[in-house]
Amino acid sequence: DTVYYYRIVAVDQAGNASAPSATASTRRVTREASTLSGELNSDTVLSGMYLLTGQVTVPRGVSLMIGPETSILAEKDASILVQGKLTVDGTNGLVRLFSRQADKWAGIVLDGGHVTMKDVVLSGAQTGLVLRDTDGNLENVSLTDNDVGLYVSGPNDVVVRNCWVAGNKTGIELFEANAKVVQSTIVRNGTGLSLKGFSGEVSENIIVDNKQNILSDHPLKLGPNYIGQVRAPGIPRYAGESSALSVTIRARPL
Repeated sequence: DTVYYYRIVAVDQAGNASAPSATASTRRVTREASTLSGELNSDTVLSGMYLLTGQVTVPRGVSLMIGPETSILAEKDASILVQGKLTVDGTNGLVRLFSRQADKWAGIVLDGGHVTMKDVVLSGAQTGLVLRDTDGNLENVSLTDNDVGLYVSGPNDVVVRNCWVAGNKTGIELFEANAKVVQSTIVRNGTGLSLKGFSGEVSENIIVDNKQNILSDHPLKLGPNYIGQVRAPGIPRYAGESSALSVTIRARPL
């Protein structure tokens, strides 16, 4: 229950240091994790540490809100199915959802619901976040080390803004969707963007150093993006590769 404050400084190989980041805070949670499972019968707010087992269902007409500094550790194949409304707000303290062990959990699935996510880290899932016929906004969401980071299907409006997508087999898959992916960084995935029947917007993103940056089933006209390679020593280029050996910058606006 002690609050710690910290700032981050980036230092390059020549020893040059950046200005400090904004101050952030966090609190060590000392109590044991609560078990999270089953169907929610009323609007629910989560705060603290939880162990996700089995499937949690949020039916239509019910809201689930996950508050700041909440951590959810997921067992193998555990999942959250939302048919109602999901709000995850880590503005005043990062929210983390991740696998408890090496085995992946199933992730979060929204089926016809509404989602708002901000300042969230989601990792170690088969598919981190599935949005089917769902509208909403994802902002400052980190999707890492999943088989698929984000899967979106259906015509409803989804905006993905300023997100970090890295180390997944597939970063973002958009299937017959009109979603907007803007101002996000998609790096070191097997496939960065997979687009099938896509009719939305992809613009102002950094899409670099994926094994395949963009895969599409038909010719596309994209907005301005930076697409290319940035290879640094010791940093894997994509999920499953050991390391890269040189530094190459070939990003170019399209």
